[in-house]
Amino acid sequence: MYRFSFTDIEEILSATCRFEGNRSLVYDGFRPVMECTKNHISWIRPKVKKAASYINDTQAGCIICDEATFELFTGNPAETLFIITPNPLLAFVKILHKAEEQVSHADEPLIHPTAIIYTGSKLGHGVKVGAYSIIEECTIGDNTIIDEHVKVHRGAIIGQNCHIREFCSIGGAGFGIAKDEEGNNIHVPHVGKAVIGDNVLMLPFCNVDKGMLGDTIVEDNVVMDHHCHISHNSFVGRNTTITAGVIMSGGSRIGSNCFIGVQTSLKEKAEVGSNVTTGIGTIVTSNIPDNTTYVGNPATELSVFLAQRAFVKKGSAI
Repeated sequence: MYRFSFTDIEEILSATCRFEGNRSLVYDGFRPVMECTKNHISWIRPKVKKAASYINDTQAGCIICDEATFELFTGNPAETLFIITPNPLLAFVKILHKAEEQVSHADEPLIHPTAIIYTGSKLGHGVKVGAYSIIEECTIGDNTIIDEHVKVHRGAIIGQNCHIREFCSIGGAGFGIAKDEEGNNIHVPHVGKAVIGDNVLMLPFCNVDKGMLGDTIVEDNVVMDHHCHISHNSFVGRNTTITAGVIMSGGSRIGSNCFIGVQTSLKEKAEVGSNVTTGIGTIVTSNIPDNTTYVGNPATELSVFLAQRAFVKKGSAI
C-alpha cells in the first residue's frame, strides 16, 4: 500500500514545483485523472484539449499540472492539492518512483535461492537476482536488478542501477556463419564482450549478443522495449529509446538521444546518427544523418517521403 502525505511529496518535488490548496490530505494510490477519488494522485498533460474539463471534473485529491492548466480551475482550491510545474509528467514519475521504493519487498533475499551464480562472477553492492536466472562469470554494478529467467553470459559487463527484466539474454554468441571446403555452415566463435552502461532498462525478451571480435556496447540511460535484438558488434548511444521489436544487424550503430520506432530494422553496419527519430517499421539500409526523422522502406527522410506520397496520390487521381 502506498502512503503519501504533503510532507512526503514536498520532499520529493520542492525544488521544482509550486504547491497550492489542501496540504492535509493523505494519498494511497494513483489513477487516470477522470478515474480518481479523493485519496488518489493524478496528472494532466499540458495543452491537452480537455484540460478545463479534467481539472474541474476530476475527484483526485492531488493534481499535477502546468500553470496554464491550473488557471482553468474554477472550483475551491482548498479542497485539493495542486502541484504546479512546467513538466507534470516528470513530477508524477518522481512520485511513482518513490512509491515503488515503499513496496520494494525489502524482506526478500537479494539472490533468489533458485538463481545460479557462477564462481568468479563479480556482483556489486545491492545487486538483486531473481528466480531461475543464470549469472556466469561476469561483472554487474551496484544496485542493478536482474529479474527472473535471465541469462547473463560469461564476460558480460553490466553497469550500475540497471534493470534487466525477465527472459533477457546478455552476452551470448551471435549469428556468424562461415562455409567450410564442402560448403557446409560453420558457426564463427565470438570472443568479444557485451557491455551495458549505467541506468539501462531492458524489458522482457530482449537479447544483446557479445561482439565477434570487438564489443557490443549499449551506453548509459538506454531504454529497450520488449523483443529487441542487438546483434554482435552493434552500438547504441546514451539516452536512446529503442521501442518494441527493433532489430540491429551485426555491426550497426545508433547514436545518442534517438527514438527508434517499433519494428525498425537496421541492416548490417548501417549507422543512425544522434537525435534521430524513425517511424514504425522503418528499414534502414543506408546511413542516416544526425537530427533527422526517417520513415518507410527503404528509410526515407520524412519531408521527402511525404512529397513522394503526395506525388503518387496525385498521379493515381488522374
